[in-house]
Amino acid sequence: MEAKLLNGQNANAKPASEDKLYNLSMVESVSGGNTDFIKKMILLFIDAVPKDVVMMRSACAAKNWAQVSKTAHKLKSTIDSMAIKTIQQDIRTIESNAKQLVELDLIPALVEKVENTINTCLVQLSTEIA
Repeated sequence: MEAKLLNGQNANAKPASEDKLYNLSMVESVSGGNTDFIKKMILLFIDAVPKDVVMMRSACAAKNWAQVSKTAHKLKSTIDSMAIKTIQQDIRTIESNAKQLVELDLIPALVEKVENTINTCLVQLSTEIA
């Protein structure tokens, strides 16, 4: 019999932190099974996305909301194509709030969440191509 945690999860299951936060299904479907293409897309993500996240964080710290919105918009398609579901709505909220100059107090925490999630994905994706 499997041990259950108080939250009902299997005690032997992998912790959530080890679950992949992304899904390569979309990349795989457009690749036509070309593993070199998939690897190239992962490397592109690893190379480009951290720069955009740093730019968004810096713009947020400077309260440059136009730049925050612009960078969030740029990241949105990448987050969608990698199916990083835990931050898909967050990046949209960042983009929208920064563009409309509403609920700006929510943005720093959302940017931090996006950054932390992206950092976890970078680690996970690095093992994917190792």
